[in-house]
Amino acid sequence: MPQSGEVVKGAYHYYQLRIPPVAADAAQPVVRLTLLPEDESDQDLYITFSRDKEPGKDSFDVRSASWSDNDEVVLVPGAEHYCTDCTLYVAVYGYEGGPYSLVATLSSTQQHLQLGVPVRGTVAASSSVFYLVD
Repeated sequence: MPQSGEVVKGAYHYYQLRIPPVAADAAQPVVRLTLLPEDESDQDLYITFSRDKEPGKDSFDVRSASWSDNDEVVLVPGAEHYCTDCTLYVAVYGYEGGPYSLVATLSSTQQHLQLGVPVRGTVAASSSVFYLVD
């Protein structure tokens, strides 16, 4: 469920995102947080993985501070800071302030292909999507 808000310039809005545990025999999901400005405003996304470390522009484990368009953080299995059965502490910073939507998704790292069946999808820059042919 997307979260909507409006942050003023220089201020923060904070969120917590619980990543559920994954069964040992299940595929590890890709964790994706996307920050979408709803006008020409500019917000930045900062994340920590510890309750003792408040996320912000001076304190973060991962961040996305794009100077245009959407900000996105993608955590893939095997990457530094990747986790399941954990909580992400998220800050939306109003670089220029304004309205936004914040969307978090968990998705499989692989998709099954069938001969003759088209598949549509998107992949973030510097990320991968894997396909299996059935």
